[in-house]
Amino acid sequence: MAAVARGFGVALIRGSSADPRKPAKDKGGRAVYAAGLRALRAGDTVAIAVDGPRGPRMRVQPGAALLSAAAPAPVIPVAYATRRGWYVNSWDRFLLPWPFDSGVMVYGAPLPPPATATPEAVEAHRQALEAALTEVSRRADRLAGRAPIEPA
Repeated sequence: MAAVARGFGVALIRGSSADPRKPAKDKGGRAVYAAGLRALRAGDTVAIAVDGPRGPRMRVQPGAALLSAAAPAPVIPVAYATRRGWYVNSWDRFLLPWPFDSGVMVYGAPLPPPATATPEAVEAHRQALEAALTEVSRRADRLAGRAPIEPA
């Protein structure tokens, strides 16, 4: 995905959330959060793969909700699907479209940031984002003529 994004001129901020079982291993999550916050406050658009590097599939991790609350910035759920393609044999069942196939990209309504950054408000925001992403993913799959992938 990083190579595809670079091909469209998208600047990348790479990093990952930490594994709570390995607190000494820094995977860049804090630096990515800080860079994302700076970008949002500067008026830039930030895109995040929200289900984390190990999943579970289609389960939103807290980073996007935390960033939305801190910036504050709305979150727009986005999903794509193509009629023909391969599902990569990975935890997330990533869809790799066939070359020259057509597809759809579905955008959901913007989700405003929570009014406060309390743990309860951020968790409610995370859950709303997860529900919205599941819905736009299902809608994209239906429009492309594919059976929807269900969250793990």
